[in-house]
Amino acid sequence: MPYKAEMDWDAIKLEFVQGYEENGQIIYPSLVMLSKKYEINISMINRHSADENWTDSREIYQRTLERKIMEGRIKELSKQALAFDIDVLKVATLAVKHIQGHFKSAEQRFIASGGTDPMPANKLFQLSNALDKYQKVGRLALGRPTGIEGGESSDEDRNTIIEAILGDPAFTDTIADNYRRRIGKSTGQK
Repeated sequence: MPYKAEMDWDAIKLEFVQGYEENGQIIYPSLVMLSKKYEINISMINRHSADENWTDSREIYQRTLERKIMEGRIKELSKQALAFDIDVLKVATLAVKHIQGHFKSAEQRFIASGGTDPMPANKLFQLSNALDKYQKVGRLALGRPTGIEGGESSDEDRNTIIEAILGDPAFTDTIADNYRRRIGKSTGQK
């Protein structure tokens, strides 16, 4: 067997601590494996390992490596989540603009008819619900609260959203009154 001074103990320790790649996998050799590979007496390699805390060094190395791998995965997943949220926000924004177009068209028809052609209640209800949902989706994509915890948006919330889109409180009130009047008729209320 080679004499102790001829051995590259730093390289042997590094191989024990960090392992080596074989067939695409990291192999962490035992002291016995290294003893046979380098033709070193097992008691000599055990002594070096104990004196220099090779086992502790290996555990620290493996924990550090696992942490770095996990950080890399988290970073990659964060990038993917951000890209997804941006895509969702774009869809929500387009949907809100589409709904806004419906409200603008209804406003133009209402004005052109001299106030005799309001938006049908069912259409108003559908657009309000769609707007509510897309607003929540957009806020969620931005990491913001989606509205009232544990419940749906109230009529007041919907009116606020509609008013913000139309920029015309009087027209919003007219739509809301028309909606209440038509809902009242369908339920027998006045």
